[in-house]
Amino acid sequence: VEIDHLTKQDVRLDDVILAAGNRPDGKLQVTLRTDPKPAKYRIDLDALVTPGDTIGVDLQRHIIRPGRGPEWRGKNAHIAIGPELIEIRDLTSASADGKLAINATLGRKTGDIDAKVDGKVKLSALNPAYRGSADAHIAVQRAGGRFAGDVDASIHGFAMDPKGTNTIDGTAKITAKEGELVAAIQATNPRVGSAKIDVDVNGPRDMGNVAAWKVLTRSAVKDLHIQLSKLD
Repeated sequence: VEIDHLTKQDVRLDDVILAAGNRPDGKLQVTLRTDPKPAKYRIDLDALVTPGDTIGVDLQRHIIRPGRGPEWRGKNAHIAIGPELIEIRDLTSASADGKLAINATLGRKTGDIDAKVDGKVKLSALNPAYRGSADAHIAVQRAGGRFAGDVDASIHGFAMDPKGTNTIDGTAKITAKEGELVAAIQATNPRVGSAKIDVDVNGPRDMGNVAAWKVLTRSAVKDLHIQLSKLD
């Protein structure tokens, strides 16, 4: 299948070529290419598909150019699509701007989720005016209709001027489960000082229930500590 001049908003792919062929072992080799290669956007994929009650997709390699910045590349990921469960295993991608890793399972009937995302990115990839880098480790679970999650994130040398020297380092650790949210957030600037916030909140039993969060009152805050050090 070949599509010419595929356009959506500001994304344009001059040629999209999708090819698939049967192998002697019953598997299906699938290839996706976009041309010409110097284009602003690029998506190249190679995958081996195993048909059956559970469809297996071995993502052999991918190359993605998101429109700005370097290409993101990865290989050897696995996706399994079964009647009960979708599994994503070892989906990784990396570029000169950072790296990303995803492992997840999704219950198709139950809606249960167990996902882990690890990433690191240069902040200039998000906005050319930014300086510094960010790391994030995120774990999300949803079982029996209840949500829980952990976030461990940090920024290093952040400035809103790529030539600026007045930078900020920060960390955020957030845990949400069983009706409780605990967060520890800290920011440090060598010239100004540092600030730290620790908060413990009684949340709804299902931490993913947005409507229940909106009706909480101040009494839901069990504990709150704010610490300022050497602020000028």
